[in-house]
Amino acid sequence: MPYATSNGVRIYYEREGSGPPLVLHPGFGATLDVWRECGYLAALRDEYELILLDPRGQGRSDKPHDPATYTYDQRVADVLAVLDAAEVGRAIFWGYSMGGRVVFAAARYAPTRFCAFVAGGMHPEVPDRAVQDEEVAALSAGMPGYIALLERDGGPLPAGWRTTLLANDAAALGASARATAEAPDFTETLAHVAAPMLVYVGERDTPFHDRARRATADLSRVTFISLPGLDHGEAITRSDLILPLIRGFLADRTQRPSVVAEEF
Repeated sequence: MPYATSNGVRIYYEREGSGPPLVLHPGFGATLDVWRECGYLAALRDEYELILLDPRGQGRSDKPHDPATYTYDQRVADVLAVLDAAEVGRAIFWGYSMGGRVVFAAARYAPTRFCAFVAGGMHPEVPDRAVQDEEVAALSAGMPGYIALLERDGGPLPAGWRTTLLANDAAALGASARATAEAPDFTETLAHVAAPMLVYVGERDTPFHDRARRATADLSRVTFISLPGLDHGEAITRSDLILPLIRGFLADRTQRPSVVAEEF
């Protein structure tokens, strides 16, 4: 199995398809398989060389328990280690949820390695500390405690997502959540981003939607798209709705967007 090594931590990755390289980064608690299960690989592998990774602390990657190993500059270093191992110079970078925050971090810490950015289900502002602290507390009781928190706020989880979550190392995810509580504000980075960026969030994704819209307003290189009626989960699972807007953005990725806020 292919691994890249990033400051002593092994990062699992896979490659599939042919064309311009496109990195796909999943969210908190997920693995790279989410992109396959939701239909993105089948739809994109004839157009792009897809480079998928399991984030540190998740899936088949190493799972340190020290919060200091989960800073966002380190997460970007993980992506660069994968690109180096795959012998890829520059790529498009697409991340969802936590992966979206890694996209914002990459725009700050490694802007020359990416020709376009796509961030879904996330805003670039400082994380809500109360939310992060609640996640840390829930994870201290193990993955069932975290699942209980999610279901308290959003109702019963799909069986597949529950199974994926239960396979996680709760201590590793707890360390990751502690680090995210200290994540910096990337809003100013977006004001100076050189490569075009698309940010999309479900209209019903109340923790993130309005903050993402506000943070991306009036930025000449950033396009914000609101997804009517979709919540956080649906804005990844509804690939039938997401793929057309991503394809349209990437097809025109070398041009300066003329509209910075759209409704899909």
